[in-house]
Amino acid sequence: DVLDGIRGIAAFMVVLHHYTQYSSVPTLNGSSGVVDLFFMLSGFVLMCSYARKIAGGMSLGAFAMARLSRLAPMYLVGLALGLLAALIHLARGWHDALEPTAVMTAFGLNLVLIPYLNGHQWPFGDAQIPGPTFPLNDPSWSMFFQLFANLVFYGCVIGLLRARQLRRGIILISACSLLVLAALLVRSHEFNAGWGTENFWNGFPRVIGWFFLGAVIFMFHDRLPTAYPWLTLCLFGLMLTMFVFSGGRGRWLCLFLVSPSLILLASRVEVSGRMHTLCAKLGDVSYPLYITHFPIYRLLQEIDVVHRADPWLQFDLSLAAALLAAVAFTRLDRSIQRVLQERRRASARSADRAIPG
Repeated sequence: DVLDGIRGIAAFMVVLHHYTQYSSVPTLNGSSGVVDLFFMLSGFVLMCSYARKIAGGMSLGAFAMARLSRLAPMYLVGLALGLLAALIHLARGWHDALEPTAVMTAFGLNLVLIPYLNGHQWPFGDAQIPGPTFPLNDPSWSMFFQLFANLVFYGCVIGLLRARQLRRGIILISACSLLVLAALLVRSHEFNAGWGTENFWNGFPRVIGWFFLGAVIFMFHDRLPTAYPWLTLCLFGLMLTMFVFSGGRGRWLCLFLVSPSLILLASRVEVSGRMHTLCAKLGDVSYPLYITHFPIYRLLQEIDVVHRADPWLQFDLSLAAALLAAVAFTRLDRSIQRVLQERRRASARSADRAIPG
């Protein structure tokens, strides 16, 4: 429950970062590290939810379908909104570097989750973003790496189970990948890698390092003798402060110590009543908010009144629109997931009836 709440607040931090990054509104300097927190949480959740299913014989196809059915609906909504914003932008004849062929190429590739390595400039308000690999909806780059890590996880679990070394193997993979990631960060100083053409390849060690660290955290979280709610709250406040203000050494500390410790402690904290409801709602809205806020901003920028407004007014309007849209898309996503779940159950029943005897 608490991890759901953390994920929701983290998604909100990403929105604040993006909506201030390219404007005169003060930006949140370290908030790109929130994505690394997402990768850790993903590793934690998959180790919790799928390791036993894979051990029980879950096929790669079933695993991939389960992950795609969870992520694809809102991903496609975000992509459609991004395409709509780009087409409106082109139709209005804005004099910038956006090209129709680049838009359609990006749409075709991103539709099947293939990154578009390009050297084009893509408008975001008054700014130009150089070479994003998912240019119609920039945050989607993390979905590509998320699914890549999921497939690596499946392969590692299968191989390690056969060798009867699952626990040790996951720890070893995590340790090695974090060493590679640390060496890369020392060399490049590129903490926010993977989103663009120039730093795309560095996204692979980034996601693998944090994802498998999350898996290791799950394996040890139940060894804590008790929950520490006040320490968890203080650590959460420290993490938010570091995401807002930190850079350099502070970011190292936040990513390699504070964020993993927070996930470990928060996983042991239980909440009830209104706090349980709040955390659940924050968790539900986190993904729709994260995956749609970028094209929502672009669509609003196509309205002249908004585009010419004071930066703070633009920020307020964009934030309100993103939150309202996220609430609506959360309900849509819940309905879609319900339909997909019913279809999976119906398919399972049909398969059972088809088995002789």
